[in-house]
Amino acid sequence: MRRSLIGNWARYGVVIGISAFAAWGTSAAPGTPDCVQVSAQAVYRNYGYDHLVSIANACQEGVVCVVSTNVNPEPQRVEVAPKERADVLTFRGSPSREFVPKVACRLASAAP
Repeated sequence: MRRSLIGNWARYGVVIGISAFAAWGTSAAPGTPDCVQVSAQAVYRNYGYDHLVSIANACQEGVVCVVSTNVNPEPQRVEVAPKERADVLTFRGSPSREFVPKVACRLASAAP
């Protein structure tokens, strides 16, 4: 009987661990080049959720992006080289896994 209880706890632990990681596809603001893909995810770590925004640049030149969220409205400026990806931590240890990313990117040659 003891083994089956441990086995059940192990299975539930795997389910809980998987559900603690959530990813959402998201769209960038109008004017962002089509070669830029944006995604957001909340990862459970250390008693709270880390809010991450990922920017994948498939463009032939670098891009400059401004990233914020509804949880952390302070904008962060991020430069992403051609054919590279950048992950932006917008909040560490949030009690909520839900957030709405706001991302606006421009080609580096067009950025002010």
